[in-house]
Amino acid sequence: KIGAYYEQLWRSHLGVKGETLMGYIPSYLKSDLITEMTTSYLQKTFFVKDCTPDVVARVMQSLDVEIYLPGDCLYRKGEECDMLYFVYSGAIDLYTAQNVKFKTVSHCTLGESSFFMFEPHICTAKTVDACEIFQLKMDTFLNILHEYQLEDKFKEYLSVHHPVLQEAKAAIDKTIQN
Repeated sequence: KIGAYYEQLWRSHLGVKGETLMGYIPSYLKSDLITEMTTSYLQKTFFVKDCTPDVVARVMQSLDVEIYLPGDCLYRKGEECDMLYFVYSGAIDLYTAQNVKFKTVSHCTLGESSFFMFEPHICTAKTVDACEIFQLKMDTFLNILHEYQLEDKFKEYLSVHHPVLQEAKAAIDKTIQN
């Protein structure tokens, strides 16, 4: 598996991990590149979409990019949600607790309702093929809220927009049950 990982890393990034590669790029180009790759996701992401441009830019700068191989598990049903996933390339299969595949997704955000409601994952997610995924860690998100003094604004936003997350979660639950 390690050999397969490095082979995929070579194919997709000429052998350099995303974070290391970004370290070689001047900050203004790094910002442009990340903006180009993640804007479509962040424009739809709960809470972030309604933040000021400087907060959105800070979130973009905080994203990690990771390569996953076919069959890798991003998370399992019931696990604590400590990461928000932006699937840039590749496909992800979603499974019920009984390990029954109910949906395949790509070019999407995974774990959004669980992440922002601080709840466990409601399904299991495994990669179908090699995937490039941008990730936002929970502690990084909470640090950004603190850095920009947005804790109260987030709590208020969450209380007002909670039904949106509930509806998304209910749609997934309904799909699982069908």
